[in-house]
Amino acid sequence: MSDLEARLSALETHVESLERGARRWRRATMVLGAVLVSTFVLAATALNSETIKARKLEIVDEAGKVVMLADTTEGAGRLSLWSSSGANVARLGANEHGGDFIMWNAQGRVVGSMYATAQGARIETNAADGKGSASLDAATGLAQIALTDADNKPIVRAATEQAGGLLQVLGSSGQPAASIGSRAGGGFIVVQNNAGSEVGSMLVREDGTGKLLLADGKQPNILLETGTDGGGALQLLHSTRVIAGLGGTASGGLLNLMGPEGRPVVILGQASNAPGGALAIRDSAGVRVARIGIDPDGYGEMAVYGEGATRKKALNARDE
Repeated sequence: MSDLEARLSALETHVESLERGARRWRRATMVLGAVLVSTFVLAATALNSETIKARKLEIVDEAGKVVMLADTTEGAGRLSLWSSSGANVARLGANEHGGDFIMWNAQGRVVGSMYATAQGARIETNAADGKGSASLDAATGLAQIALTDADNKPIVRAATEQAGGLLQVLGSSGQPAASIGSRAGGGFIVVQNNAGSEVGSMLVREDGTGKLLLADGKQPNILLETGTDGGGALQLLHSTRVIAGLGGTASGGLLNLMGPEGRPVVILGQASNAPGGALAIRDSAGVRVARIGIDPDGYGEMAVYGEGATRKKALNARDE
């Protein structure tokens, strides 16, 4: 074989070797591309269908300071936030009854919170200096708002009751000083002293009539009320006993002054048997002893009575 033929044969062998290498690289490249494509597809599928799990997740700012933290505490989730000054200002978590949220101001004082309770939920707001707060409670059959003063003593309470609503202003002793509310029939107002004893009240009865009561903190003293017949009555009391009464009826007014036994001893009002007024005096047993009034014919008359309310003497204008 000549030199030329030998070189051509060697060149042909080299070309075949290069072609075989190129085919191997093409196959490897195709396999690698297929693997990469499969990897990206699987990764995208994993991101769309799987959950990223972590025990702790921190979000940091440009300086590397943590501004948000998601972690767990006592088996429950918790999310905390920090301000640009580095103060922990908010936290969202869970308690044994449900959700729990708390908020701090820049000085680290709690200024707001909202959390679940065994009965329902509670919301609290506090002044920046910690002096004074407001709270809202909700539970089955009950909702309540409470306000406190600078010493964190309750001063106002508003609540729902079974029969209606109730608003109370509390005194320095913590006892209700004034209450306004509603119940069957209508509204009511109650005023109490520092000892919690009632000294005044105004209410609507279930029949729609009104009642006003004034007391000395131990017992009622003055009672003013209306009746279903359109009239009214005023009573003065002592040791729960009525000592005087003034009433209004369809026939006119009536004044009763009571004796120690609670029986009327002085009666002033419309005469029952004559067209005019009458004044009757009775003894402690309730027996009539004297009367000033008008006789059936319209003449003025004065009469005195003996034992058994027997008429003894009379002075009549007719006799003049």
